[in-house]
Amino acid sequence: MEGTVINKFYMGLGAKDKALEVFQQLKTTCQQFNGNFTLLWHNNRLIDPDEKKLYEEIF
Repeated sequence: MEGTVINKFYMGLGAKDKALEVFQQLKTTCQQFNGNFTLLWHNNRLIDPDEKKLYEEIF
């Protein structure tokens, strides 16, 4: 879920490069085991331009 990586009271990485790295690492690990990468992203978070850009870069 995006909140786990972005929100300050969890990992607190915001919509920055480090957050993208975390999502990419999770995606890569999933692919190594022939899994399907699925990400829960709340649509109300797509209002913020930085968070929308991060979402688009993940996929």
